[in-house]
This record gives sequence, structure tokens and C-alpha cells, in this order.
Amino acid sequence: QMTKFVKGLSLLSNSFTGTIPSQLGQLTGMTGYFSLNENALTGTIPSELGMMTKMKSFFRVNYSSLTGTVPSELGRLTSMTATFYLFTNNLCGELPPEVSTLSNTVSGFVIQDGNSFGIECCLAYPSTHTCAPSFAPTLYDKPTILPSPVPSLVPTSPTAAPTESHSPTSTPIPAPTSVPTSVPTINCVSGSYFDGSVCTTCSIGSFSSFDSAPFPSSCSSCPAGQYNTATGLSYCIDCASGKISSADRSFCQDCNAGEYEFNSTSCVSCESGTYAPQALSGACLTCPAGLHTNNHSGATTCTSCDAGTYSRGSTVDCTYCGVGEFSSSGASECSNCSIGTYAYQVGSSSCTACSSGTMSANAGASNCTS
Repeated sequence: QMTKFVKGLSLLSNSFTGTIPSQLGQLTGMTGYFSLNENALTGTIPSELGMMTKMKSFFRVNYSSLTGTVPSELGRLTSMTATFYLFTNNLCGELPPEVSTLSNTVSGFVIQDGNSFGIECCLAYPSTHTCAPSFAPTLYDKPTILPSPVPSLVPTSPTAAPTESHSPTSTPIPAPTSVPTSVPTINCVSGSYFDGSVCTTCSIGSFSSFDSAPFPSSCSSCPAGQYNTATGLSYCIDCASGKISSADRSFCQDCNAGEYEFNSTSCVSCESGTYAPQALSGACLTCPAGLHTNNHSGATTCTSCDAGTYSRGSTVDCTYCGVGEFSSSGASECSNCSIGTYAYQVGSSSCTACSSGTMSANAGASNCTS
């Protein structure tokens, strides 16, 4: 039954081998972060993954060794709006139109690079796939019932006169032109740029998606919050939540506990009254009433106030209860001592009963009178 409650599964950048378990398709409550990328998985993509129809973002099974055709059942993931990655595997065959249609609604739909779509698997990867034999006879296999022509004993005469030779001309036909053409003689592929003479591969951390003229004169650096790890790429990859891209965009680095990732560009320390037990994205957590962070900046914990103190939330330090008041631990406010009891000092965790012959006529007394 837990399969209905799992909202995300992130197993990226491990050394997992073997095939993807088809049972993962039973995670029908999944809404985002199905990340199996950057492993060493083999075999085909299970069609059962198409059952995760609540998925909205981050379906990533790229950078592995999956093979075979893409199951048409993945076309059921029509709630997807962002990040559908199948690139850099050994996928092949025709791409189902149901899956291709997802590119109309999903930003970050990257599947072509590093695969061989449109090519039969047995031709693209003959070491792991075998083409089915063809049983259709060829035209040359058909026997004939007619005898071949009887040879003639009389020599035949030439059927055509020899062609007349032509003298070479002094001017080439057609005559060359001195005006250069507007069409370039070099065609750069995506993942490269034209440096003025040759096509040059983009370096790690940069990309180029152009594959037709005019070609760029340089590659673009991956945007903040993205990276790539190979040369000659036409795309970049999103960093995981709580991470920012390095200056050269070649990897993603963690923010620290007590910090949050801001706009995918920097790590920011938690403000006063907030905390982050681990690196977070967008903002730190607010420390609620009855607890405190004990640090003005970069807090990693939010702990309970001691007895005799209180906090109303977003607090660095707890406040002592006044005279005539008390509190237990984790209090959001102090309480007055009841009639017949008193608390004569600040920070009391309980009230003391008046001794025999004395009294406190009002709640919140700091002493008893005779």
C-alpha cells in the first residue's frame, strides 16, 4: 500500500547495475523526481512505468546503458510539464508517437542525444540485437521454363557507329564565377561552433544546439543551476534540489546545512529565526513557537525552549518568564501562578505554595502575605 504514498524516488549517481524492476511502475502516487540517471542499468525500459500517470516533473533515466525500443506506454505520462530525460543510453528503433507528443507540453524533453532512434536495433547495436531472417524469395531465385536463345553462327555487325571524338575546349563549362556563394561549405553539428575555419567541439560545461547556418562563433556556458560532463553536447542538465552549479558548469556542488540554494546561483545562510538541517532550495525552515535556533545566522537546528522560558516562533533565544509566572519546556507563552501560590524570581518552571498563615489573593503573585 505504500506505493500510493511515495511522491519521489531519487537513486541517481550510484553504481546500480541490472535491469529496472517493473514493480517500480506500482508507485502510482509518484508526482516528481523519478531519478535513476547516472547508473549502469541495462535491459529495456519497463512498460509498467507508464502507470505513474501522476508524474509532473523529473522523469530521468539518462546516462545509463538501457537498450531496446521505448515503450509506447510512457506516452501516458500526460501530466508531465518539465524534465523528461532518456538521453545517453543505447535506445533504438522507432520512437512511439505517443511519447513524441509529450515534447509539446514538457520543457526539457531530451531523448535523442546518445541514442539511435529511427534505426533498427539489430543495425544500430548488432552485438546485442539480432535481425530476424527474411524468408521472402528474391527475383533471382525464380526458375524459368523458357530455353535460352540459340547462339548464332554468323558474326553480327556493329549496331552503332563509333562516337565522334571532340576536341577539348579552352574554357571550362560552366565558366567559374569570382563571386563566392552564400551557402557555407562546412556544416557544423549541434554541440560544436564555427571558429572561422573549422567546426570545433564545445568544451565540458558548455553547449550549442545549432545544427544549421548561421553557426555560432562560440558555445554557450550552461545556465546557472545546470551542468554537463562531456564535450560536444547540445544540452545541459539540471542540478538536484539544494545544489548549485560550479563556476565552470562541469558539476553541481552542495550547499551546507544551515544554507539554502538561491536561484540556482548561490548558497545563502539561513536568516534569524530559520534553520536548515540539510541544504534546502529557495528558503530555510521557520522555527515554530516554543522552539529556538540559538544562532542568528546559519542555524542547523530548532530546539525546544527550557522550562521557565518561552518563544512565539522565529526566535533565536527563548525569553524568561517574569515573576509570578511559570512554564514547562517547549512553551509558547508563560502562565500566571494560581491563587495561593507564587514565583518570586524570573525563569520559574513551577510556582510555590504559600506557607501556613500566608496567602496570595491574586493570580500571578510574586510573594505571599500574612
